Amino acid sequence: MGIEVRPTEAGFAATRDGVPAGRATLEELPWKGEAWVELLLRVEPEHRGHRVGTALWAAVERRLAERAVTLVDTTAADDDPVALGFAGRRGFVVTQHFVGMQLDLRTADEAVLTAAVRRVGGSGLSVGTVAEAAAALGEDAADRKLWELNRRLSPDIPGNGDTFPSYAEYRAEVIGADWFRRERQYVAADGDHWVGLSGVGVRPETRTATQEFSAVDRAYRRRGVGAALKARAALA
Repeated sequence: MGIEVRPTEAGFAATRDGVPAGRATLEELPWKGEAWVELLLRVEPEHRGHRVGTALWAAVERRLAERAVTLVDTTAADDDPVALGFAGRRGFVVTQHFVGMQLDLRTADEAVLTAAVRRVGGSGLSVGTVAEAAAALGEDAADRKLWELNRRLSPDIPGNGDTFPSYAEYRAEVIGADWFRRERQYVAADGDHWVGLSGVGVRPETRTATQEFSAVDRAYRRRGVGAALKARAALA
């Protein structure tokens, strides 16, 4: 039977000798424009080396040409030379590099975390949550401040570019996401001016929390703001 690739609602699925062997999904974000897509291409380990990825990519390329797409984002683990080589041979270049780190809250030093929060408080800044702001300002006003902070800081993250969703799109994609909790979005403020963010995604099914986005306004860097935000998140 060999390799067969068929279209799915989200992209393509591949089988090898009738057995599911891989898939490719294409996601579009309206605010990124029609010429952009995000690609996830995965080949099951036991089917690597049999041109399953090549067949999926050929189908993806045809779809991209039909849609006149000019920019494709994808993700590969930096300890997976096969995936990196596959992407590199097809012209992908590295624009962002994420390093995974974990903190075991059962053994974390609470004194160190508390001291990081206190140092920033002693400098005149405050660290709180969007939930606390919503209680004082109302949810919409607090959500809008969060969006504005994200929009201002996002371009400083390498590879992000200058595009950003509208407030309505942000509410749908971020605030409406199943991982989002206002009480887990930590912000640093200079009076009423928000200057830093550490957004945490909560996933009860795995009992884990993930840093989704962290950034500090350039004028407030090197003052321990980022450390205080992450420490406050760990102490919650």
